[in-house]
Amino acid sequence: MDMDVSTPTCDCAIAVTPNLDMIQEIKVQTASFGAENAKGPIVFNTVSKSGTAQFHGVAYLYARNYRLNSTEWIYNRHEVPKPHDRYYYPGFNIGGPVLIPGTQFNKNRDKLFFFVGTEWMRQYVDSGVNTANVPTARMRQGDFSEIANGYTLNAPDVQELPKLDGKPVTTIDPALFDRGTQVLMNIVPLPNRDPATSNGYNYISNFIVPQHRLQLLTRVDYNISEKTRLYARLNYERKTTVDPYGWGWITIPSPTPMIHPYRSTSTMVSLTQTFNPSLTNEISFGATHFLCPHLFEDPSKLSRKALGYPYEGIFKSNIDIIPGFGSYGGGIPEFHPISALGMELAAQNWTISLSDNLTKVKGTHSLKLGGF
Repeated sequence: MDMDVSTPTCDCAIAVTPNLDMIQEIKVQTASFGAENAKGPIVFNTVSKSGTAQFHGVAYLYARNYRLNSTEWIYNRHEVPKPHDRYYYPGFNIGGPVLIPGTQFNKNRDKLFFFVGTEWMRQYVDSGVNTANVPTARMRQGDFSEIANGYTLNAPDVQELPKLDGKPVTTIDPALFDRGTQVLMNIVPLPNRDPATSNGYNYISNFIVPQHRLQLLTRVDYNISEKTRLYARLNYERKTTVDPYGWGWITIPSPTPMIHPYRSTSTMVSLTQTFNPSLTNEISFGATHFLCPHLFEDPSKLSRKALGYPYEGIFKSNIDIIPGFGSYGGGIPEFHPISALGMELAAQNWTISLSDNLTKVKGTHSLKLGGF
């Protein structure tokens, strides 16, 4: 039976991470589907490990550290130090028969089995080199003489100063600035590079983003009789990412990081009944809950009221967060604080699956019927 573990609302996440140390079998199908496959056109199936008559276990640590890495060319080009990214995956798993001391239960080790696997993922991920063009301190005060004097940014539209009597206007009275734009402009960081020596960009950033995850998988197999077999699986995961850029394809840091505390729980129970050598039925039930919130660490740093942003918005939704902005062409940088959706954006859903598969063998023919 197939238990869906991908999020039904988008292709951005899965509720159960395929963990190679907890998987017994992987199967990819592109054609010749049986009745147990309710979806397509490509089905990627994984089967979790189960316990056996003997106890087996393993402990491991996968590690990667920046000290063993070479420096990528783009860091050298922008004179950015080698990032201190590192990855540590400690974990263990154990499986075997369920034995109850002082009893004869499962003495032949052929009735009840267990498997438990867990992994702690400690990731400090390199965000890469992000370049942007940001207004200088003088530009924010209405003085654009830097551009007239050769301050060349990698954004042609920024170089187009307005003209009066054929001469570039290099000074604008700050009192003429839109009040809302002034608020938005002030959340943009100040330059940290000379565009003349940095490929036309005056702001470069590089962050190490923590992405920590815990995964716990348990499975129990019970041979009730020679003809009746039951198994149950439970997978729990939690992952927290602290993203300094916030949301979307942003090249400047947000005034406050965005926190992504993902959670998922997936369970499945399957009962197989063999009525006779030619007739078998399998019924399965599965339930998966996926929660994917996106929260700002300090919402006050993006608050309209706190920052003095004067506009309510055309829909008057009473959302306190400031709007996003961007040029989509190389001028001002992109910034999207998911303002249209409020202070919190969350994907939360349940996936419930129930299926039944009946297999009948008659002579050299096999007939399989399924419902999902």
